Amino acid sequence: MPIGATFKAHSLFVYPIAFALTVSFSGGGGLAVVQHGVLRFLLHRQGHIPHNYAKFLKYTTERRLTQQIGGHFRFIHRELLDHFADMEDPGGNSPLVNDEN
Repeated sequence: MPIGATFKAHSLFVYPIAFALTVSFSGGGGLAVVQHGVLRFLLHRQGHIPHNYAKFLKYTTERRLTQQIGGHFRFIHRELLDHFADMEDPGGNSPLVNDEN
């Protein structure tokens, strides 16, 4: 492959991504995108969430555990919802409950 062809293929990916990042950061939403990506990476790395979250949610919908309503998902069975809501974190703390107040 000629060197020029490699540069052209490389520039087809690098320049649009660099432009998109520049525009997103200048618009104020870039930091949120980066934080979201880092959070998903860390949660996946620690084994708390699946790598492909959309595929996982689609799987739960196919198994009739959840129902998709627009871009949201909800548990179909109230008992399953209550079961997960009552579960305790193995570390003994829950990120959703603030016991300081």
